[in-house]
Amino acid sequence: MSGGSIQLRLGRFVILFPSDSLGAILSRLSQRILDIIPDACYTGRLARLLDTFLVWENRPPCLTPMAYQWYSAIFENIGGFKQDVIGPGSPPTSHDGLHLPGRGDSKPYATLLFPALAVGFRQIDTNCISSGIRLTHTHYHEMMLENAFASDDDDVIADIVSVWAVDPLVTPSGSCVRNLIKLTERERPFSPRLRQMIVCAIQGRWPMELEAAGVELVLLLNHLEVDVEDMDDTVSKLYWVSLLAGVLRSPEGQEHLSSRYWLFLGKLISMGARPPPQSHELDMKIMKGLEDAEDWEKLEAWLLTVWGSWYTGGTVPMEDVERATIKLFLQQPTSVPRFKDLCANTPPAYPSLFCLHGDQFQQICDKMQAEQLCLESTPVSPWLCPEFLPGN
Repeated sequence: MSGGSIQLRLGRFVILFPSDSLGAILSRLSQRILDIIPDACYTGRLARLLDTFLVWENRPPCLTPMAYQWYSAIFENIGGFKQDVIGPGSPPTSHDGLHLPGRGDSKPYATLLFPALAVGFRQIDTNCISSGIRLTHTHYHEMMLENAFASDDDDVIADIVSVWAVDPLVTPSGSCVRNLIKLTERERPFSPRLRQMIVCAIQGRWPMELEAAGVELVLLLNHLEVDVEDMDDTVSKLYWVSLLAGVLRSPEGQEHLSSRYWLFLGKLISMGARPPPQSHELDMKIMKGLEDAEDWEKLEAWLLTVWGSWYTGGTVPMEDVERATIKLFLQQPTSVPRFKDLCANTPPAYPSLFCLHGDQFQQICDKMQAEQLCLESTPVSPWLCPEFLPGN
């Protein structure tokens, strides 16, 4: 943007458009493109036009839904789909990659397909995920999705994942997750751009569309190995605390989610992110299971979540929470500073257990520090000593 104008940079050339007219110009151009797509004699010109768009730096967001329409129209032309023939609500059913039954030779159109998709999504800002862009739904999007996922080019796959990230109404989350799970079976890892776009899409789609994905989402998360380095702001951390807490409260998450995500959740909690309010019954059940299994690393992460949470609907059994916390501290004294820091940094206005029961927590820490020398010389397993349990 410069002086009320928008720059169209094409290689060495820069064209200035009045900022209030660019959208109208692109809209008219887009309609013209849609008009000529069915005419095979224009495929060469369309290819050059798409190449021109691809070298346009900082393409405006308004171009994304337009390019998606071109992509859909080109795909339709490859297959020769006619709405007046198949009828509304009747998606085409037969396809085989790009070799679809259509109007004669589909090869010229096949070369236009992914460039059109790239024009709309190759340079998309991840902030556009929540910017309200809406795409035009088509009856054959499932086929377009599968066709893009069949590509060997991770940039093409990242483009179609961007479609899902921008507008989930167009791309069913279940279909996208299933196709991504298939990709995890290949030998090479995701490209950095593809991985980043998947992480952004998952973040933006939770919990509305992903809760039903179940074990498939868990397996995809395990493959992605998301960590704090993938979080670009505080809002991202809040999303992932909510997402991971939700996944770990599910049977699939407790059984299949990698241990690293328990630690990741604890790390996010210790950095100040908080899960949304919820009932305490399930969290107490998970805490008791980890306590009985003596899985101290997961228990630390989960107790950070428990102490840092805001619970609604009933009284939290604090004696159980205190007992589990003491067991953890006795077995793993290095946990104490992390809990104390979290307690000290908890906002007073947020009614977490740290805020509501800070005195009890401080008493636990004081008792631990006072008895540390005794614990080091005690031959009996310290978490079995009754004098360290709540009420003693």
